[in-house]
Amino acid sequence: MLYMIGIGLSDEKDITVKGLEAVKSCEHIYLENYTNSLSVPVEKLEEFYGKKIILADRDLVEKSSDEILLSLASVYLIAAAESPSILPKFPCP
Repeated sequence: MLYMIGIGLSDEKDITVKGLEAVKSCEHIYLENYTNSLSVPVEKLEEFYGKKIILADRDLVEKSSDEILLSLASVYLIAAAESPSILPKFPCP
């Protein structure tokens, strides 16, 4: 499954409780990092979430997304957003 989770813009604690629960249950976390304006270092997110975060640049998101989706049971794409939320999950191929 692919989950898209908004994590807020300010710091590692902007994520919702549901979002944090989802992130902690995942296998891999990708942080979309070419359009966001997150003001917290990735290391702080990793420490707070207890998970390693893979930075997803434009090429990874736009050109290699099939490779990611085909190789994983559950994928989480987190992105800085004004309104933290969890979007519906999408089945992976």
